[in-house]
This record gives sequence, structure tokens and C-alpha cells, in this order.
Amino acid sequence: MIRDISIAGIILLLSTGAAATSNAVRKLTLPWVREPLPAAPAAEPTPATAVEGATTMSAPAASDAAKPGTIKIDAVLEHLSAGSAKFVDAREEREFVEGHLLGAINLPSSAIYKNIERVLGAAAPVDKIIVYCGGGDCEASHHVADALRRDFGFSDVVIYENGWAEVMSSGRFNEHFATGTEP
Repeated sequence: MIRDISIAGIILLLSTGAAATSNAVRKLTLPWVREPLPAAPAAEPTPATAVEGATTMSAPAASDAAKPGTIKIDAVLEHLSAGSAKFVDAREEREFVEGHLLGAINLPSSAIYKNIERVLGAAAPVDKIIVYCGGGDCEASHHVADALRRDFGFSDVVIYENGWAEVMSSGRFNEHFATGTEP
């Protein structure tokens, strides 16, 4: 019994040492204690009643304004044209090969930690990162964005919620479209 506990203790010490060494040699070390994510900013309160005789401006339609942490098509196109953001495609590799935004990094949500070096080698934690997936009900971009913020310290990560569905249907991405894998 004591022998078994001693062996377990030795294995625990060796594995802890291996983990610490592995973390120390990484380009971007992982924190030992995860920091909590900052709370999303609260929406502006709307007045319950309008003052009589005052002119009111209507709020933008829900489809015109992006929710906090998301980005809309016009801003995506601006970043693509200016090269001012890194794009992360959260779809599976076979979908990525069939077509993706030019310069996008494939980080499938099913294999984030296995493929994270693709992002770490191409982007710094302070870079603007735009994550997209299939659009609509696809949650892959949310999983990848959360992992980039929480586990890898990226501070400026937004989600293009309409994603690949809008890329294909809008006809506005022709010059920003690629197929296959990029070097």
C-alpha cells in the first residue's frame, strides 16, 4: 500500500515537472491560474417614456447594429481590405479546403488545442481576431473565440456570426475568397 502511494506521488511529481517545463518553453506561456473573463458591457438603458414634444431618434434596426462581441459584414470587408485583422475559420478542415476567406487560419472547434499553434504562429494576443464559422446556428466560432480569450490571452476577439453562409450568399467577397490550403 505504501509502495503504491509512493509510486503515485513520484508519477505526480514527474508529470507536474514535465508540464511546467513544457509551459516554460512555449512562445506564449499558459497562466497557472485562469483569469476571469471581463463582463460584457451593459446595454444602454432606454427611457420608459418619452418627454412630450421632444424629438426622438429611432434606434438602429437590430439587423444594422452588431451585438457586443460580434461584427457585421461591412466591418468584416473593411478589415479584409485593410489587412487590419487576422481571420480564424472555426469550421472543419474539409469545409475550409472547399473555400475560406483569403488569409484565414483554420482552427476547427473540434480540435482547438491540437491546432492552436496555427494561430499562435500567425497572431499576437493584441491583434484583432475575427472568428467565423458556417453562420446561422453554428456555434463553432463561439467556442473558438471563447478559447482564444480565456486560454490563450487574446484580448480583441470578435465573432462574425453570419459567417460563411453570408460570405457565399452576399457576392461581396469575391476578391477575398480562397480554396485549398495556404502555405
